[in-house]
Amino acid sequence: MGAVPSDLDVNEFDIPITIRGEQVIGKITLATEQSDFSSEEKEFIEAISNQTALALESARLLEEANKRVEQERAIREITTEFSRTLDFESLLQSIVKELGKIPLVKETSIHINPPDEIERSEVAD
Repeated sequence: MGAVPSDLDVNEFDIPITIRGEQVIGKITLATEQSDFSSEEKEFIEAISNQTALALESARLLEEANKRVEQERAIREITTEFSRTLDFESLLQSIVKELGKIPLVKETSIHINPPDEIERSEVAD
């Protein structure tokens, strides 16, 4: 079994993970017994860092696109429900149900002012 190097024998190198050539989104830390890397090793490490950044950015963009698709689906379903039902209570229940499908939403409620309060509000404006 090989000897475990002491902390004094290990050098750490931080390689930034950047997107669009400027925004640092993280870093790769390499621990090695070497004091430096050859130019070929540095190029390889940079290539890995660049590929990591591209993969992370692609995953982020895909996640955003999926969220937008889900939001648009919910809007479409709510709009369809608006045109399909005339029952006020069923309509509100459907809307609450759809809003509850939004990621990170834990609870949904809708409060509708009574008609006399709506009329007073319009007069005050």
